[in-house]
Amino acid sequence: MLEHFLEFGLVPHERFRWTLGWDAVYTETDEINGGRTSAAADFGFLVSEQKFEWHQAAKDPIEALAQYGRNDIWQMKNRLKLGSRLEAVHMMEIDWYRMDSARNKLTGSPRLGHNVIHDAGAEFVLWREPLLSVNYHYRKAHWNKAFDGAETQIGYLSDEQTHYGGLYTEWRIKSWAEVSGAVTRGSDRKRHVDYMIWNFESRVWLADAAKLTFNYEYDVGDSGTGGSGNSQIFTSSATVYF
Repeated sequence: MLEHFLEFGLVPHERFRWTLGWDAVYTETDEINGGRTSAAADFGFLVSEQKFEWHQAAKDPIEALAQYGRNDIWQMKNRLKLGSRLEAVHMMEIDWYRMDSARNKLTGSPRLGHNVIHDAGAEFVLWREPLLSVNYHYRKAHWNKAFDGAETQIGYLSDEQTHYGGLYTEWRIKSWAEVSGAVTRGSDRKRHVDYMIWNFESRVWLADAAKLTFNYEYDVGDSGTGGSGNSQIFTSSATVYF
């Protein structure tokens, strides 16, 4: 699978940002084109962001690609500063699930319903240079299925009730590189899964307007819709600013 992404950004004021993007996912048999837009406002003590993505290729579970799984996603995120070291964050997201109606053997409908997600947490900065912080989150999600047995067509996560938290660190290497790392321990009471996620990312600036990003993630005890298991994810990207 190969993915291309192009984004246009506008900053009408130092506190406001708006973006519009197009992305394409290529598989061996298909090409999926989608779009996205976002708006963000930074008031100093409060950062608020709204994002909407449409006609996105469903990548988890991976078998959703073969069934023409598509998602529309709306997300609202707010970060509130409670002093110089403490932040509270809340995210609400609604995912609308679709599939190829010809492959729906139960009802023939392209609609599978929508998933409502809430994630609330807090982050406390222990040290500033290098950055080291500790965080805790509570996440709850419920898939409102369009019909009984929708999970047998594409096995999205139906319900989550997860407590998770961990450490995050970030190191700056002069003016041309930055590395970050995180370890997160979580427990999903709905799926009866305990997991640990290790994450490492490096960002290298080739020039003021060009950046390379490399990310490695190792999940112990959790592999998304597959239940308990281990998985590794490696991604890389190149960003050019015009």
